[in-house]
Amino acid sequence: QGQLDMAERALRRLCDLRSKDVDAWIKHHVELAQVIEQGADPRRAEETLAQVRRAHPLDLQINRAIDAHHQRQGDESARAVHL
Repeated sequence: QGQLDMAERALRRLCDLRSKDVDAWIKHHVELAQVIEQGADPRRAEETLAQVRRAHPLDLQINRAIDAHHQRQGDESARAVHL
């Protein structure tokens, strides 16, 4: 758990940089959501992804990450709504 906490803090710092590179910014948030999910908090991971999607609703990277998240959680109804 300690390593996940450290990874989450490091990724949050990267996310907070507000990089001018949108792809990198999204990638950091996707990685952050994965770390949060590994820490057994799938709801918070989903909210992290949803925040990014609100900022970039047409981005394929974030939409794929959300679909993959729902698939890992076994939430087929959410996948259907998302798609």
